[in-house]
Amino acid sequence: MANTKRIFKICVDGLLVVLLLASLACRWTGHRMHLWAGYGWILIVFLHAALNWQWYRSCLRSPWPWRRWVPAVTAAALWVGTLGLLVSGVLLAHFRREIASAMLWRQIHVGCAYWLLVLCGLHAGLHGQAFLAALRQKTWFIKMQKLFTPLAWLAAAGGLWACWSLSLGKKLLFATPFAGGASSWLSLTAQAAAVFWLCAFAAYFLIKRGTVK
Repeated sequence: MANTKRIFKICVDGLLVVLLLASLACRWTGHRMHLWAGYGWILIVFLHAALNWQWYRSCLRSPWPWRRWVPAVTAAALWVGTLGLLVSGVLLAHFRREIASAMLWRQIHVGCAYWLLVLCGLHAGLHGQAFLAALRQKTWFIKMQKLFTPLAWLAAAGGLWACWSLSLGKKLLFATPFAGGASSWLSLTAQAAAVFWLCAFAAYFLIKRGTVK
């Protein structure tokens, strides 16, 4: 039963990543697909929170060592970004003609989306120990682990390049109303995935160094 629940939680987490990447590729997937992917992502976020309610409950306990602030603040920022994405998305999708500042709301929407990409990567890296613990029990993973390490560093380097290619800084500063920048849906998805991995890898590296807990 516990193993089934763990697999289900991993599938939910994977679906969150897929829907987020699909939402970022709105210029190629179309408005309707973007809308459904966005609403689906919001619903899965609440499901993810419900499946991990014990972690939120643990945040109410004391004492609070300083290393616990990093995952807690990351989770709080995720909820702020999710709220901003939801409000701006609803306004743009259903009340665009009624609001005078549609361009500003588009900037907020794109900014929140890319902040969520970064924060979701950090969040995944901070809580990735359980997932890796399950993989380390697999014989094939043990045999391939020496290969995975340089690949992980290579993918992280690709994430740095993707940050520049996507003009990530402008998007995080809410300075652009466009989610694109890549030449195709596949290219944008790959670059967004590279940014996600870079953030997840960085957060996991901090855990390994004992900087956060």
